[in-house]
Amino acid sequence: MRNCKMGRFPPWSDLPQELLSTIAEFLTSNPIDLLSFRSVCKSWSLSLPSQPWILSPPLPINTPPPPHSIHSRYSFPLSYGGSIKRPDATVLSVTVIYVLRPPIEQLLPSWMPKVCFLFLDQASPGKFSIRKPFSQFPYSMPINFPGYLNFLGFRASELGRIYNISYLSNSNGKLTKPSSFGVVHKVVVFSNDYGLTVVALSDEGKLGMLKLGLRDNYDNLVTELKWEIVHDGKGFRFDDIVDFKGRLLGIDRRGRVYEIEIGCASPAKMNAIVIPITGGGGRRKRLVESLGRLHLVVRCNVVAETDSLFKVYVTNEGTKRWVEVHSLCDETFFFGVGFSLSVAAEKLHGSCGKNCILFKEHSFLNYSGYDDDSALFKKVESVNLNVGVWKMEDASHLGLIGSHCGYSALLWPPPSWIWPKDRSERLAALIVTLDQFQSRILDQDKPKFKELSLLQQVDALKLITEVLKLKTEIFRLTKLLTQFNQFRDMKRLSDSVNEQDQVGTSSLGTEESRESVNVDSDWLFMETNINTCVLQDEEKTSSMETKLKQHKFCVVVE
Repeated sequence: MRNCKMGRFPPWSDLPQELLSTIAEFLTSNPIDLLSFRSVCKSWSLSLPSQPWILSPPLPINTPPPPHSIHSRYSFPLSYGGSIKRPDATVLSVTVIYVLRPPIEQLLPSWMPKVCFLFLDQASPGKFSIRKPFSQFPYSMPINFPGYLNFLGFRASELGRIYNISYLSNSNGKLTKPSSFGVVHKVVVFSNDYGLTVVALSDEGKLGMLKLGLRDNYDNLVTELKWEIVHDGKGFRFDDIVDFKGRLLGIDRRGRVYEIEIGCASPAKMNAIVIPITGGGGRRKRLVESLGRLHLVVRCNVVAETDSLFKVYVTNEGTKRWVEVHSLCDETFFFGVGFSLSVAAEKLHGSCGKNCILFKEHSFLNYSGYDDDSALFKKVESVNLNVGVWKMEDASHLGLIGSHCGYSALLWPPPSWIWPKDRSERLAALIVTLDQFQSRILDQDKPKFKELSLLQQVDALKLITEVLKLKTEIFRLTKLLTQFNQFRDMKRLSDSVNEQDQVGTSSLGTEESRESVNVDSDWLFMETNINTCVLQDEEKTSSMETKLKQHKFCVVVE
């Protein structure tokens, strides 16, 4: 290595192999860090062993199915030979939640979302799929959707992980989210000195445990022959479980917190560490770690119109009690059926993400198994996310994420800067595809049309009508997009002129600043709606392609 005197430093590529290996040991839990490490130079890349699995531990893996005793009577569907049968194997998989930012935010308009949430599954080495945020099911990516995503082209960070238990289909080997395992509310993969352990929480408050093996030897992960029942739901039932600072914690329906100690060979032990709260709302209680402290979120029973719909507590480690808080310290709490996480406002866009809770439908079920907010979610259009929004400053009201443009822009659809093609190119590609569809469908002008039965002729004409209707919709959207882009360019020019005029002057007054925020909100609303419409048309086009395959008698074989 060269001398470091006189300001001369050795090149990074000359770092010794031992030091590179030591650095890499601290990166194994974060795939983004590993990718960044490999991209520095050839010597750094070669210092890591070739490993197609970038998730740690390397999931998915086959596991024995959870025991009958942690299932309800709805556990297994009637899809195995027409009778209820126990599957031969299940699959433990993971969904990693990332937040992406553009490499240079200053190049984007002030109102454009600069954050994108991405829920990513790895189903096999090098193969990934995405989910809509909060969804338990893989997203069927439509035409034009990016087939790959270069994480090194964005500023990416991991927010959290969701562990899933799924059937391994015996027929085609595909990983699917079965309805039978809907009764497993949550899965935690816990690591301690004794290895990796899977802990599953059922809807009846029971806990099952499966030991995977040593955490430092992923090549030889093994599973025991059966699950161990940690708690069978007798006497009390659990509502939630979390890995909190390397401790496995669970909360029961009374609000009492237990630490679950997992040893090498001995059965798991439970020790109460926080006494119950007064009242509990009759619904599933949820735990989340925020700013290094354990928080409890309770969906409340409402008597008066001004009553708060949620209450948030934090543990007082001295008194071992729950203490109600009235601020989330500018954090946002996210709750799905099987996960919870807290995200700082600085990681989100604009004023979004301050003292609020975003929650998926069914995240706070009552103890009868029903969602008291079902009436709220019935208002959601099928294309939108079934996600509710609660703000602490307006504690007596709930809203849908679709009515909070800033929040919906964070989650879905993905912002325009994620896509390799701009929206005009994407719409033009849809028209070309639909023209191809139209040329293949048999209509009255094609000789073979008369060979179809009357019912088949009707189906063919319906397909033609759907294609023409969708093309008309896309033409209108293309015209709207052109107008939007023109106004956007005019605004960008106007903003540039205003910035030059304000050089050397005082900052904007309060009224001008407020007006600027309102204008940005309007532009964000239009941007989000256009992105939504473009993606919907892509989904409709992909659905049309599926219909053509189903109605082969109506199309000309290519």
